[in-house]
Amino acid sequence: MLKKFAFGLFALLLALGAAACSNGEDKEAAEQAPAVEAPAEETPAEEAAPAEDAAVERLKAVNSVAIAEDKVNTLFHHDAAEDGTPLLNATTGTPEAAKELLLGYFDPAVADRIIAHYVAAPATEAGVVVNEQKFFASSVVGVAPEELKIEGDKAGGFTIATKDGAKFTVKWNEEQGRYIVANVE
Repeated sequence: MLKKFAFGLFALLLALGAAACSNGEDKEAAEQAPAVEAPAEETPAEEAAPAEDAAVERLKAVNSVAIAEDKVNTLFHHDAAEDGTPLLNATTGTPEAAKELLLGYFDPAVADRIIAHYVAAPATEAGVVVNEQKFFASSVVGVAPEELKIEGDKAGGFTIATKDGAKFTVKWNEEQGRYIVANVE
């Protein structure tokens, strides 16, 4: 499935690259051609390829969920004590630092839910003990976008649903310049 997703993403990037290259050739031809006045009513460039832009935004939304999920797995499912007890990633160290990292990918309310789910026991000499049960009931990592139900747009946010019922809501965050996970059901 990851191969399908990677191939699809590669094909999309290849198509976008080819379109960009062909625009350069057209520009050279236009420079050599005699000048002609443009019509009074031109269509804005934004309207030229709305379907392509919408598809790219959907991919960005899905990727933001996958990256956010991967961050949670790296924080809470990476390290373990010698006896196998799951620990908070040692490079992060504290639940507060983990929450700061999560705020780059999640809405503050979701970040609080994640921390509350994982950090329930006091720290030991080995580190901060975490809940070994995963926060996400279903994963989007490695799932092809065609296998997901994706609704919405950049302005209103996207809802991404998996086949087994998990639902992720992402919203565009202007400050960070990327999508963040606003809700997980």
